[in-house]
Amino acid sequence: MKVLLDTDILVDVALDRTPHAESASALVDALKRRPGTGFIAWHSISNFYYLVAPSRGKASARTFLLDLAKFVDVSATTTDSLWAQHE
Repeated sequence: MKVLLDTDILVDVALDRTPHAESASALVDALKRRPGTGFIAWHSISNFYYLVAPSRGKASARTFLLDLAKFVDVSATTTDSLWAQHE
């Protein structure tokens, strides 16, 4: 099974937002133990940075994303992939 991590899950973890931080962290930890089973949309990267950098700082937001990229894939998005969904 593949899991799409929504931006909100990542923000819950990074900012320790209650009441969802604990379950969101558990999901991210599970994906870390099974690299390649999770992915994020490409736009989640910029959205996450925009939402988290003001609170945690630019370097911390960047580090979070780089650590995440060690075990979560970024979904490839191209014009061809858009059309492939309609075939």
